[in-house]
Amino acid sequence: MLQGYIQTGRDGLYVTYEAFAPITASLISQYYKFLKISNYCRWRPQIPSLKYILTSLGWRNTYTHQNPDLLNTLLSKTDGLVDVYFPSDANQTLACFIEMLSRKNSIQVSVVGKTNFEILRSKEQAYKDVQKGFWTKDYGFKDRAQKELYIVAIGDYMVKEAMDACSEIIRHYKNLYIKLIAPVCSRIFYKEKLKEMFGRETNPKDVIVVCTGYINIFRGLFGSVYDTKNWKFLGYKDGFSFNQNVSVS
Repeated sequence: MLQGYIQTGRDGLYVTYEAFAPITASLISQYYKFLKISNYCRWRPQIPSLKYILTSLGWRNTYTHQNPDLLNTLLSKTDGLVDVYFPSDANQTLACFIEMLSRKNSIQVSVVGKTNFEILRSKEQAYKDVQKGFWTKDYGFKDRAQKELYIVAIGDYMVKEAMDACSEIIRHYKNLYIKLIAPVCSRIFYKEKLKEMFGRETNPKDVIVVCTGYINIFRGLFGSVYDTKNWKFLGYKDGFSFNQNVSVS
């Protein structure tokens, strides 16, 4: 109904739990194919984007509400028709949604939790972050450091926990420099743009990637440009098991 509705030129929004979203994955994939073909038809008018908001994320939630399968479907499409947003706070969420509203003939998805986080970026910074695709924060002093560490945090929960971890680590290791990198839009994962994240560093070695979703999809995205063999990836895993030794009387 939503896909047909936006074909009339009117707008709509689909809000769902992360665990339920994969039910519509095939519908989104079919719509993606439709967009690829319809964009060759110059007589077709520009229509509003297909917009999704995924919430109840697989990081700080119960096992029953975790299923980031749809992200695999979305992030595997890197031809400009699909944008996935990972806002870090309320200002970035607002900036991402305004961007989603402005986009036409595409699929726009925001991945965001429902917890009240502290504001990390001003409204002006947030809008620039969305256009740039990521933002960064430094911990320690690079010119005095004996060792550099990169932490890439993808998603609001991940950014919050990464910032807490960076602050704690720097208190104990004064000779360490940490650059926190927080991707905001999946466009930054395109092969031609990915190098912007690490600046002049062409072969970053000490890297930890903390992500919403399965780690293999992000390992593949980074692996298209960098050697990620020694990188550490932390993310969602399917691995729930009961203790077989427990007896119930």
